[in-house]
Amino acid sequence: MHLRNAGLLILLCLALYLPGLSAIPPLDRDEARFAQASKQMVETGDYIDIRFQETPRYKKPVGAYWLQAASAQLFASDSPTSIWAYRIPSLIAAILAVLLTHALARLFLTETAALIAAGLLASSLLLTVEAHLAKTDALLLATVIAAQLGLARAYTGVGGVGTWLVFWLGIGFGMLIKGPITPLLTGLTIIALVIADRRVGWLMALRPLIGLPLAALLVVPWIVAVQLRSGGAFLESSVGGDLLPKLLGAMESHGSPPGYYLLLLALTFWPGSLLAWPALASAWRTRSEPAVRFLLAWLLPTWLLFEIVPTKLPHYVLPLYPALAILIGAWISRFTAKTEKNTREPPALPWGTRIASCLWLTIGLGLAAAAAALPVLGIGPSHPSVDPSTTVSAAERVAGQIFQSLVTAPEAFIAGPLAAITVILAAVAMLRRNPLRAIVFSIGGSALFLASLAQFTVPALSHVFLSPRIAAAHERAQTDTEEPLLAVGFHEPSLVFLAGTRTRLTSPGDAAKILAEDPKAVAAVARRHGEEVAALARDAGIELEIQESLPGLNYSNGREVIIDIVTRKAAP
Repeated sequence: MHLRNAGLLILLCLALYLPGLSAIPPLDRDEARFAQASKQMVETGDYIDIRFQETPRYKKPVGAYWLQAASAQLFASDSPTSIWAYRIPSLIAAILAVLLTHALARLFLTETAALIAAGLLASSLLLTVEAHLAKTDALLLATVIAAQLGLARAYTGVGGVGTWLVFWLGIGFGMLIKGPITPLLTGLTIIALVIADRRVGWLMALRPLIGLPLAALLVVPWIVAVQLRSGGAFLESSVGGDLLPKLLGAMESHGSPPGYYLLLLALTFWPGSLLAWPALASAWRTRSEPAVRFLLAWLLPTWLLFEIVPTKLPHYVLPLYPALAILIGAWISRFTAKTEKNTREPPALPWGTRIASCLWLTIGLGLAAAAAALPVLGIGPSHPSVDPSTTVSAAERVAGQIFQSLVTAPEAFIAGPLAAITVILAAVAMLRRNPLRAIVFSIGGSALFLASLAQFTVPALSHVFLSPRIAAAHERAQTDTEEPLLAVGFHEPSLVFLAGTRTRLTSPGDAAKILAEDPKAVAAVARRHGEEVAALARDAGIELEIQESLPGLNYSNGREVIIDIVTRKAAP
């Protein structure tokens, strides 16, 4: 039975994670930086040092870069800018995380409830997003669940090599992926369980005298090598420049007050957030049960820590979602058992659960509306950007955008209605006291919605994906394929990944100087710097001409821009 269910989960994951994997361009800024650094490892043959162009990247360990570089060599050796090849490790890690969640849930729940729990994690919005990105978070999730699976086996009295080896491999690979996060989360779980149970003997099943050296063997050699290569800069940058500032204050404008993750839960854990409230309330009432105690020890201490730490990003709490998914599976199992005892009708839902269901419906409909609006905002024309002298009314602009979007990519509008149908069916089933049917609607509808969003809607947003258009325009304008692109006023990492490692992110003065010295040079100049570059070029004795103009939205900073592809004007 469990092998069949594992196969069903793999199929569900593939339906969710494969669409859009190659169609979505590299995203700024983290994904493009990871992919570019991995690409440079392949280009240089240096798998110790981590760099973005000439800048060291010592904030995170090397594990994700190694996996991405290996994937790129295996699947796209002839096409190093194929971003999908760098995303394969995240996709595999997401699938592995779902299967490990299923295995962990089977320690505590029935086979059906374990399948539901793993399906909820698989279909969650946050994990689906991370499975499509060449970053660390899906990889980290797999290591956390592996370590927690070993810990759960030890806690429930299941010993043997399969317990301590899985635990310490999760710890070791987790440290190689994202430093202290995996051992921190596992350590907080252990502390909470020891305090609650007042016993420590079960920890001996983890064989720390064997496992700790094994985990260290996975991590320490590379740390020593990169410390020697960097002159000690790696630990100084990763700990002193990244970890400690995040713990002590908000970094990179990512500060938020406590409660941030709780407010985002309805969206990031969608559609499973439909049952989060009743599952948590039930878990607190039954916290004396060993299984529930383990899951709460996994969930609550680390959640509180993340809420307290000033620096916050939505994906930080992803390693806690498996525990929440399993608690939901347990609640559904208990509710179903009560329903089977009461043959007349299911038990009544508490008022809190009904209110939470209505809020979930509202948020889901908002998500559907956002999915429907994306093509209009991301495909349609933006008149003021193309020509500031153009005067059109707001109604004309919106009508033009809708028409252009429908003509250009009608399939991009499929996702919105799918999301609306999903949330309505699930909410109605929930309010009719059938949570099992509600969750089946949620998982199935989520697969259709997220797959269509990734395959059709997001790739169609050409207005916000400037880097692929700039790289293509550079190819059309250049006469020498070895000539690097000059970029002025648009310095996004995705442009370096697509246009080449030798892309020069430069200033107006340097760009004018290079254009004057090299008649084959091509520059991508943000319109706001255009007059300055042209004036400096005239001072150097040359005239410039615009080959084409590319209006768009730089979503990294929210600014509308026009990028002019500029070359030297040919002599008459």
